Amino acid sequence: MRLLSRKNDDGESSAPIAVILAAGNGCRLQGGSDPISKPLIRIRGLSLAERSVAQLRNVGIDRFVVALGANADLVRAHFECIAKRRRCRIDFVFASDWARGNGCSRQFGSIADDSMGKVWAKSGVGMEPTRR
Repeated sequence: MRLLSRKNDDGESSAPIAVILAAGNGCRLQGGSDPISKPLIRIRGLSLAERSVAQLRNVGIDRFVVALGANADLVRAHFECIAKRRRCRIDFVFASDWARGNGCSRQFGSIADDSMGKVWAKSGVGMEPTRR
């Protein structure tokens, strides 16, 4: 997870954005059993995804960017439900090179949003914006 601070029109920092890396398939965590994406794994009633969002919401962060990869549609749908429940904004980028392995999704660098609300990731590792 990474926190980014955006600049407003006056050049001042605005509210931080949390970047959640959720592109991997979680195989190291599961020890080779039937794979389920790590953000969807539940511990004491909450998924790891919701636990992350909830903790960050508790410290005032209400904007998130999630890097998707393995099981992207399922993981995205889960985060969209969390956004409604937790009353926050979650945008998505797709890490097309997610299968290359550990840490690939974090290489996408800086994130900026355009006037249409899309999130763009600038990198050479195949991040593509997705509509919210």
